[in-house]
Amino acid sequence: LSSLDGWESYLGEPGHLILVRQDGQEFLHAHPKGPMKNGQVVFDAHFHEKGVYRAWAQFRRNSKVLTIPFTVEVGDAE
Repeated sequence: LSSLDGWESYLGEPGHLILVRQDGQEFLHAHPKGPMKNGQVVFDAHFHEKGVYRAWAQFRRNSKVLTIPFTVEVGDAE
């Protein structure tokens, strides 16, 4: 991340992703796989079980922490 475009390291990483399975039995924390490219970031999270996960991604831009909440449904691996 480059401070030239306003994106800054947050807690020593370009971003953080927290995921909690709906039943509360699984908690995941992941960092981006690499630098942001074309305004996109890819996280490398490995799920142990299928289910619905509530997720929060955090980044810092222009000295403000941004938290983006979303939901992910994980099915069986193919």
